[in-house]
This record gives sequence, C-alpha cells and structure tokens, in this order.
Amino acid sequence: MRCAKAEGKKGGQLCPIAGAPVNFVSVTQVLANNGLNAPTLNVLVADANNYSVLLLQPKGQIEATQTGIRNRDRALASAQFGEFLAEASASGADLVATPEYSTPWDALRGALNGANGGPAQGKLWALGCESIKYRELLVIRQQLAEIATVIFEEMNPDDNRFVDPLAYVFRTTKRDSDAQPQLVIVVQFKTQPMSDPHDLERDSLQVGTRVYQFGTYSAGISLVTFICSDLLAFTDQDARNVYDRSLILHIQLNNKRQHTSLLGFRERLLRLVGDQTEILTLNWARGTRIFHDGDEGPWREFAGSAWYLKTNQIDLDDTTVAANHRKGFYYTRLESHKAHVSFFNFRPAVFSLTASKVVRLGVAGPIGGRRGPQLNMAKSWDDVSQHWANSVPSNDGFADLCHECGGAAAQVKSTYDRCPLACERLLSLCAGNDDSSLDWYLPDKLDSFALDEREPILRITFCQDNHGEAIQFRVRRLRRCAALWTILQTAACLPQTLRNDMNGFVLEWTLMAPHQNLRCQSGERATVMYLGEDSDDSTIQRTYKAARERIHRSLDEEAGDRAKQRVVLWFRDSNGNVQRRWDLPAIDRQRGESEYDIGRMA
Repeated sequence: MRCAKAEGKKGGQLCPIAGAPVNFVSVTQVLANNGLNAPTLNVLVADANNYSVLLLQPKGQIEATQTGIRNRDRALASAQFGEFLAEASASGADLVATPEYSTPWDALRGALNGANGGPAQGKLWALGCESIKYRELLVIRQQLAEIATVIFEEMNPDDNRFVDPLAYVFRTTKRDSDAQPQLVIVVQFKTQPMSDPHDLERDSLQVGTRVYQFGTYSAGISLVTFICSDLLAFTDQDARNVYDRSLILHIQLNNKRQHTSLLGFRERLLRLVGDQTEILTLNWARGTRIFHDGDEGPWREFAGSAWYLKTNQIDLDDTTVAANHRKGFYYTRLESHKAHVSFFNFRPAVFSLTASKVVRLGVAGPIGGRRGPQLNMAKSWDDVSQHWANSVPSNDGFADLCHECGGAAAQVKSTYDRCPLACERLLSLCAGNDDSSLDWYLPDKLDSFALDEREPILRITFCQDNHGEAIQFRVRRLRRCAALWTILQTAACLPQTLRNDMNGFVLEWTLMAPHQNLRCQSGERATVMYLGEDSDDSTIQRTYKAARERIHRSLDEEAGDRAKQRVVLWFRDSNGNVQRRWDLPAIDRQRGESEYDIGRMA
C-alpha cells in the first residue's frame, strides 16, 4: 500500500505505523513440516550460470474498500496477468515477480491449470496478489488440492478483515519419495499495516507474522520478500540477519518511493560491509490510480522500480549501459554506500532480464565475474492484440525536454541519438564540471548519475522523476547549455583563440577528446562552459582550474598548452552581465606544471 505522511482523513501523505521486528521463517523448515523437501531454485544456486527474470510493472485502477484492495477493471487485469503468467511459464524464467495487490487469484489459478501448469522445477514465482479474506483463501487451498500443496500460517478467520498476500509458487518433491516434483504455493501475509488518509489497512488488514526465507543464510544465496510496509520496523539487527549473499525483493503499491522509512530500510542493508547484497524493488507503474469507495484519490506518483547492487563487480561499459538505457533500464550510483542502482522505465511494462548470481562460489576466476542485471526486452500492452508486445526503444522522456537547450537542441539531440551517455557528458561539460579527475565521465563518476541519500534521479536523459530537486537540476543544466549556445554566437564574448574559428562550430562529446566539448571550423577542439548567474567566485575558479587541469594531464606538453588557451568559462555577474574567465598561460609557469601547483590561476 502507498506510503505517505499522516495528515488525517482530508488527504496528504501517509505515515508508517510502528510494529514488531521482522520474524524470518525458514522455508526449508516449513516444507519439512509438510513432508516436503527444500526446492533447488536456479536463482539461489551459487554457480557460474546467470539466471532469467521476468517482472510485471502494471498500470491499473485500484479499488480500495473495507472489503479489500484489488483491480477495478477485472477484465483488463485478467487479460494482462493471464498473458504475463502464460509468458512466465512458456519462457521458463527463473524468477518471476509482480507488485503488491496486483495478481488476480483467477489469473493464477488459470495459469496453474493451463497447458504449462505453472513454473517448472527450479523456477520461482513471487506474486503479489490481490487482497483476499482468510476464509476465502481456505477455499482456494481446497480447490487447488488436486494440483498443488498450498501452505500459509494458521490464523483465525476474520470476515471483517482481508489479508495482503504474496504467493510463492514452485515445485519440489516429497520427502522419502521418488515421485515427480509437485506444485507448491507458500503464501506470505503482509505483517505491518500502512496508515493512509482513510485508515484502510489499519482498520481492515489482517496481518501475518512471518517473512519466509529461501536458502540457508550465509551458506549460499538466500531470498526474502517484503510486502511494502513489512519493513517499517526493520532494524539494524534485521539487516544483519538477512543482508549477506541475499537477493531481497520489495513489492509495493507505493506512491512515494523516497519515503524516509523506505530509504532507511535500504540504508540499513547497503551500509553493511560486503559486496553480495542485492535489492529488487517492484512497484506499480506511473499513472496508476486508487479509488476509495468510488472516489479517486490524489496519488499518481507510482513507479520507481529499481535494482540495487552492493558489488565491486559490474559491467559499466558504455555499450552495456547504453543498451540497457535504450530498452528502459537506467543506471545511477548511490554515492553514500557505493552501490549501483538501475531504475526501470516508469511506464507499464513487462521486463525480461538476465542477471548474475548474487554470489558465485567455487567458480574459477575467469568465469566468476558478475555483470549485474541486463535488460533483454521491455514489452507494453497492445489493446488490439491483447498481448504484451516488444516496445524498443523505450521512451525516457528526453525528447520532450530537449527544447530547453534552445539553439543547441539539434546538436544535443544528435549526440543523444548516438549515445545517451555522451549526451550527459556533453551537458555536464557545458554546465561546468568541477571534477579534475581524468575519469570524471565514467558512469560511476559522472555527476548526473549520482544519487544522494534521498535518491532524486538527476539523470538528464532519463526524465521521469518528478522530485523537485531532479526537475530543477535537469532544467538548470539544459538552460545553461542554451545560454552557452547564445554566447558562442556572440563574437564580442569570445576570446581571440576562438573568435575567427567559430563558423559551423559543433557542440559534441567524443571519447577521443573526453575533456573538450566544442569542435571548431578548423577541426580544433575547445572546452567551453557557462556557470549561470548563481555561481560564486570559488566555484568559478574551481571549475575553470579543473577544466585546465584535465587538459594538462591528458595531453602532451605542446598540445596541452594549445588546448588550455581554448578553455573558456562564462558566467553572469550580479548585474546580469556576461563575464568571461579565460587566461593565456603565464610566462613564468614552467611547462608541465599542474594548475594546482601554485596558488594563483595560470
């Protein structure tokens, strides 16, 4: 259920309710109590093989009443989830997941009774299902008895309340039996209600007490799933109990992914020592609407599904990052914990991925590396064919924002069309990048790829985060590029080294000249920057110095001297006048001397 602040029944954001610490329960023990062996699941085998993942991020209209929370358009939900589960069976995906309150029970029963009969041996489905009353679940258990063993914790039926269920579906064998693997469904219930303006879950949710854990913690790979507000009482000790060698799923119906409780949960996990923790958050898509007793609520900011990796091994090659981007999977880096975070496109889709195991044990070095998750395909719903259909390239929103670059828009868009990463680097240089390191442009170094602890997404070419800070950052960067373009058209603003070489200039970024962003008529390159009207003297000096230092360290002495004469920074003073920072090399500077070797500018 959605997260927000408590501002009473008139609306506003929701507030978490405090509760008991997490009660982790071993699936192995639960199965043993029912005469079943623990399954061997591909996702949890710590070998050199990758595993396949299929996720559904649906967009829907949600009906929320005291009798339950479910899809309002029953026919559409049945069609979309039925098709999704049919694809899950046919594709043989190793891990399949849907968000909180999403999967209709009829769609699940249809999949289990269908031609493929649900997941094959070694596969795991983790399905957030529509709410159901406990007594109704008892009926479903009886209805499925001939094809599946359905297990859930025993509670007293309460017909005035509903449960928020997660259905784990897999196959395993009976103990002391050579029979074929049989279908098993382990149902986990949400353990913590979330407060909302109508007190719906607080008043109407029947909570469970268990969070099931697959695998043997610290002996291989383990997997747990939290249902939205399950983690509101998540403690440091809970994190220590679950973080190592774990894949942690978090399924949600949540309109505020940056709620402090959710950030705190991830922070507790990712701050611990080690590089074998992964968190997969799966939410509903943007545009999802919630209706309470027929009245539409104000919540629209869903989405934010993402894959968090605490690892020293990940493939950040430009080709890989750009390919993921084009399909709808966008890389960022959580600076405070040195974690890698890739966000899924906010629009409704089925995502098909290939992922590295959380850990690989007993594997030879050459084949033991981890690439991280790679998006193979994103599919959108086709209303005509009633199927999930391939939708590449994915719309990241940049085309709708590029006009903010003014006269530079065509050249910026051309760079974006070639490579979104190159576009981010171009815009970073144009706005004045003050990082003096030579690898400033790598995906895990670039300023617009960084997340702070509140996680606003600053990516320029992934424009779907409506957090105020993210919007401000994007617009400011693009408008600085627009202002720079205007300055470059004005001869009086140009230094002598550029003035006669600007016909047909091109703003671009290339790996062959990573610290320069302007190609002049002669083919010579330059570094040009505009810092706007809100930069103080120290920022101006630091940025100018950094640009010249990068040039100094990346070129030989003669080429470096020429290139430093083509480093120019503009800004506006307090009166709104355009000012320029451009210095020829000082006659008393020794060749090869760093910009940082003396206390004044060259």
